[in-house]
Amino acid sequence: MKQLFKNVAAGAMTVILLSCTPAIAQQNGFYAGNGHNSMLSKATITSVNPEYGNVTNYSPQKVCQTEQVPIYGNTKDTTDDMIIGGIIGGIIGNQIGKGSGNDVATGVGAMTGAIIANNKNKNNQIIGYRQVEKCYTQQNSTTTRSIVGYKFGYKLKAGGPNLRGYSKTPVHVGQTITVRVNTQVQSLN
Repeated sequence: MKQLFKNVAAGAMTVILLSCTPAIAQQNGFYAGNGHNSMLSKATITSVNPEYGNVTNYSPQKVCQTEQVPIYGNTKDTTDDMIIGGIIGGIIGNQIGKGSGNDVATGVGAMTGAIIANNKNKNNQIIGYRQVEKCYTQQNSTTTRSIVGYKFGYKLKAGGPNLRGYSKTPVHVGQTITVRVNTQVQSLN
């Protein structure tokens, strides 16, 4: 029973592996699967040329300025205006009421006139200036011409033509790198 189980399991594994493997046909000693193959290969860098570009850097800077801010207030004594406003308000109030209501209306009119006259001249004129420091953050930019990458030539260890690559990190001549080589079958003669 154990042997039967092992044989069935081995057969199932073979079927699974064969169904997962792409079809490969052999013709004249070459294997052609889906037409695309790749492999990793070692290569040596043979030349390096830095590539330059403009790089902009930003730095914050605190900028402060002293500004003059107006101070508002009364420039003259409002006593005269309050007296005149009170008299006018009293006269108007006296015309409204009768009897004891007349006295109340006269008093309310006098008070209202004085208040209106006082508020008319309040805080509407610049009487001076004070200095206030105001600060803000300004972004300063500097643009410099810097190395942004490296174009390099390399040759596969196995031989072949010089090839070209690009790196954003520094590379140097003689450095060994690993490259992925993709091949594609063009024809089977």
